[in-house]
Amino acid sequence: MNLSFSPTLMTNKVYASTIQWFSCFLINLQWQGKTLSMSSGKRCPKHLCSIIHLPEGLGKVIVANLWWIALAKVYCSLKLMQTLHLTILVTRLKCGGFIFATRVNHTLCDGCGIGQFIKAIAEIAQGASNPSIPPVWCRELLCARDPPRVTFIHHEYKQVPLDNDDKTVFLKPSQASFFFGPKEIDALRCLLPRHLAQSSTTFDILTACLWRCRTVALQWNPNKKVRLMYAINARFENCRFNRPLPQGYYGNAFVFPAAVCSVGMLCQRPLSYALELVKESKKKATEEYVHSVADLMAIKGRPDVILEGSLLVSDITKCGFRDVDFGWGKPLYSGLADTGGPEDIPGVSYFVPYTNSKGEHGRVLLICLPEEAIKRFEQELNGILQSSDQGY
Repeated sequence: MNLSFSPTLMTNKVYASTIQWFSCFLINLQWQGKTLSMSSGKRCPKHLCSIIHLPEGLGKVIVANLWWIALAKVYCSLKLMQTLHLTILVTRLKCGGFIFATRVNHTLCDGCGIGQFIKAIAEIAQGASNPSIPPVWCRELLCARDPPRVTFIHHEYKQVPLDNDDKTVFLKPSQASFFFGPKEIDALRCLLPRHLAQSSTTFDILTACLWRCRTVALQWNPNKKVRLMYAINARFENCRFNRPLPQGYYGNAFVFPAAVCSVGMLCQRPLSYALELVKESKKKATEEYVHSVADLMAIKGRPDVILEGSLLVSDITKCGFRDVDFGWGKPLYSGLADTGGPEDIPGVSYFVPYTNSKGEHGRVLLICLPEEAIKRFEQELNGILQSSDQGY
């Protein structure tokens, strides 16, 4: 794997100028109650350790503490050019497997971009002389127009006063994951009118369910305005450009269209109401919407995305991580280690492709909420799924 980095970086000098590489050898693996021995690491302090809980069936792994994450956060408090843009940590396991972990500054690329880079490493590791998809810069394709003109109302960037009842960002966060396989998705579809059940994607339905359950769990004031924002990539679907972005384009190419409503309306109405809001806002994400966002950035000086009262959803099932093969087969898990927390970006959830221990293909929802809210979220979700089983 080490040998595959040099030729990969030769094709992408932006990554080459920012990479930090750490190779961490055999650490401590607990698998089905068995503890395997620890061996030495390279450029990694062994005395700093933490437990990472992996998804269902993968047990837990004690690896060298992700000290480089803490280090990167310190760097990120400095000026942009002094940050660690790309950090890679490889942990080899006694069982013969390994964990390939990356931390990427989002100014460098988006999920599809880093997926392309990792796949290039894997291809060269298996003997290719060059990546099958050469990287393409072309950042000018998504620059603001001249003159810039905002043609949409962008609720995701509109500045609003903070509500006094939103204390979630100050509470102790708790990480949780929920698996949605064919059974759970069919159960949610059964709760919808036929025209919505047949015309809605799995992502639309799961996102609507997540938004509603999370809002119920947080117990906000019924009059409070809440937002749902989700990343839609200009490489796919109705957001795809009329002249598509080059195949090797690895820069950020996504927007966050927002759905807005009150807590009371969202929680008191059926799931179909939330789904209609999701689908309506999704329709806005066209090529023109992407250009409007770029123009807004130029006119308003890059305003921040609103985080207060918001849920931001990202689906990484199309990033290609699951197809990466360094020569040992495809990964058992290909997603985020966690969702971050209040010190990072509060209110962010991810859908990750996953196959459970029964062989069922589906998605894992990664979510971060206060501990008590996690319990209420699970109760609300179980109530929705059970109501479908009972034929309501």
